[in-house]
Amino acid sequence: MQTETLTKQQIHTHNYYLNNKSRLQSYRKKWWAVHYANNKEYERNRKAVYWRINKYRFSVQKQVYRDKNKEMLHVGQKRWRENNKSKHYATTKLYAQTHPEIIERSRQKSFARLASPFSLKSEQVRGALISWGSVVRTKHSQCVICSQPSKYAHHLIYKKYYPELMLNFGNGIALCQRCHWEVHGWNLRYIKPLEPQIDIRRYCSVLGYRRG
Repeated sequence: MQTETLTKQQIHTHNYYLNNKSRLQSYRKKWWAVHYANNKEYERNRKAVYWRINKYRFSVQKQVYRDKNKEMLHVGQKRWRENNKSKHYATTKLYAQTHPEIIERSRQKSFARLASPFSLKSEQVRGALISWGSVVRTKHSQCVICSQPSKYAHHLIYKKYYPELMLNFGNGIALCQRCHWEVHGWNLRYIKPLEPQIDIRRYCSVLGYRRG
């Protein structure tokens, strides 16, 4: 008899909630607004403690979700970077300024990966690339595209794809800052605008375009 009475009470409570759902939700929102306004520090501490206790569980769940949706997340991140190039560049630049030790660690890993075909250390590869760049810029004192003073040595075949060709002098050309960023597809709004006299035939020949 008691179980049947409890079941009827539960049904009655559920029906009452369905019939007065909007009014009850508005009351709840008002109560939470007043409660949170009067107890901000308490709510903040409660959430921090809850996060600290369940930190490992949250990290595992996040990693499982990333593993299952790796391709979808990669496509979404790529689309966001293409639609927010200026914001992405500003965020990356700020992160590099505030975390120099992480950037240096990442560079060390990149140099160690590039050093594997030559059986060299990462410091030796860095010095070799600096020497390679200085030789290429000395050989071509002007940008091969716009004839401005050269500032960067650019690999025609990227070293991340063929690291064994990264020290080949025939695999490098000298570029100014603007042309170097344009070749890589980076954002040009942070470079001072220039109006160089570009030789169109020379520009097309360097990029591999041919007259149809």
